[in-house]
Amino acid sequence: MKIEFGELLLEPHGEANWRVAEDFACLVTDHYFGQEFTTSVVVPKDFVTDLASTPRLVWGLFPPFGFYTHAAVLHDFLYSTPHLIPERRIADEIFFAGCQEHGLAKWKCWLMWACVRGWWQRTLGLIK
Repeated sequence: MKIEFGELLLEPHGEANWRVAEDFACLVTDHYFGQEFTTSVVVPKDFVTDLASTPRLVWGLFPPFGFYTHAAVLHDFLYSTPHLIPERRIADEIFFAGCQEHGLAKWKCWLMWACVRGWWQRTLGLIK
């Protein structure tokens, strides 16, 4: 999977959130059954995000912003618009690919992906 991010402009929105100041365009390319598919996703202006939802305890290693900010904004948008993707798992895979695309170390990408997967599964009661 490959992610191409457009320019991301954010403005503070309240105490812990950010607002997308201009439409944020992303191209997601993947291969299925030997064919390449590219999908354009536009995070609209005024979309509100908390960036990476990391607990304050781990901000030394994973602050809410960083190499993964673009991927986090896209991930938040995909989670908030379930009609765009058939499964949350796909949004999580896009997040992982986006982290790699921006140069985050693979082990950090994997750890953040694992946390994202675990968080929503706990929230839905799938993990006790």
